[in-house]
Amino acid sequence: MSAIKFLHDLIHSLDKGEKRFFRLFTGLYNNKQAKQYITLYDILLKTKEFNEQSVNKKIYNQLPENKISQIQANLKEKILESLIFFHKNNLPVLKHISNVHKANLLTKKKHYVEAKKILEKEKKEMEKRAYYALSYYLHTDSIALDGLFEHRNIHFFDKVTTSYDSVLNDLKRLEELVKAKLIHNEIRKCVYSKYTMTSSELEENVKHIYQTKLQRKQIDGLEGIEAKYYCFQSLYLCCELLELGDAKKMDSLEQAITLVKKYPYLFAENIAYPSLVNIMRLYVGSAAHEKFSEAMVELSKLIKKADDFSKPKMLYWKYVRLLEYHSSFAKELSEEYIKEIMEYLQQTTGLSDEQKIGVSFKLANVFFELGKYEKSQEILQEIVVMAIIQENDFYYISTRIMYILNCYEFGEIDLAIREMRSIRRKLKRENFTSASLNDLMDIINTIISNKANNINKTKLKLNEIIFLFEVNKQDIIFIIKLFFIKKWAEQKLTKMSS
Repeated sequence: MSAIKFLHDLIHSLDKGEKRFFRLFTGLYNNKQAKQYITLYDILLKTKEFNEQSVNKKIYNQLPENKISQIQANLKEKILESLIFFHKNNLPVLKHISNVHKANLLTKKKHYVEAKKILEKEKKEMEKRAYYALSYYLHTDSIALDGLFEHRNIHFFDKVTTSYDSVLNDLKRLEELVKAKLIHNEIRKCVYSKYTMTSSELEENVKHIYQTKLQRKQIDGLEGIEAKYYCFQSLYLCCELLELGDAKKMDSLEQAITLVKKYPYLFAENIAYPSLVNIMRLYVGSAAHEKFSEAMVELSKLIKKADDFSKPKMLYWKYVRLLEYHSSFAKELSEEYIKEIMEYLQQTTGLSDEQKIGVSFKLANVFFELGKYEKSQEILQEIVVMAIIQENDFYYISTRIMYILNCYEFGEIDLAIREMRSIRRKLKRENFTSASLNDLMDIINTIISNKANNINKTKLKLNEIIFLFEVNKQDIIFIIKLFFIKKWAEQKLTKMSS
């Protein structure tokens, strides 16, 4: 990416508050250099659709050619500086570093009492928020300040010992936290290696992590709260991969959530929410309606407090879990929720195509489960017609099969048959299929091609779908992405039998 393209994208990623603050911040600098980078800022801000040739022409017309690289560098620096100032109070680490810097400046200006007040306050804040990595610098500054007045007092050396003992304890907790994050990284790597490792290799790797690093006694022996939290998260993933049962999964997540509730100041919203999201899936599976509702309330509270960067992803998981719940129990969605979700899908910033597809598919699935096939089709139409899914993506298969079943249900049989032929040709061309998936599509093809509506033949094929899912219950693609087909077959059989 060119420097000018980066600047354009950076400027257009700023929200209204950040843009307003940038104007105020740069307004403090009334010199030739400032006027030049503000001119560049205005050119890029007014350029909605980026075209490098067109943008460069405007820049060379308004700014000195031999200084353009420097002006770009100055603008980048001023935008980043203004963002730091704007978000200083919202990002505790930045605020903390800023306050330590203030104490240093006051010390240089010989305002020792005020400097000491700031450092003592920051020490308490650091202990509360577990900023272990900053401990050494904070205590060293504090010792240096005390040494200006007390270096000949014998008690000063005791204070130095106490301070450095505190640093050593903080470093021990930092070491615990880093090790816990490394374990978490190892287990997440295993999650994403499902399709590149053999099942025996995967099981061996996960078992090793589980047996050597994540036994309950090991976790309970940790001093750091954050380290415990990450270990409980990792333990949940181990239980998931080793299929150790929902009770163990739920226990590890409940332990993690308890830590977040007890020490909320230690956990940023984007760190705290995954445990809630994961346990909500288990609540759906165990039909724990009340617990699901309570977790949804907690998740909504976290989202309200989250920063603009984390919020879209957190909202994505909120809506995914909400829609899974409604489709699992065939519950009607309130108009308020539908409106909220549709507004979310229309966002242009902070939301990836993958997230849009995920939520859209889940929403279409709710209507599909409720038998509202035309409403389901209306939502799928956006995904299918826009062709924003890669043909080797399982969302592509899921949406196309649901699209075909919707056509079949509201009587567009010829369209359903054409769509089935189309998807099978594309999957064959992409070499993205399997024996089980081929079998499933053969059965669906037989059902939708049964124009004579032979009930016994249809019943037989619906039973074959159910059996196929039972045989493939270890296949995560079948269980997660295509499970709606099994539910459809079961509902269809129930209706035909009554």
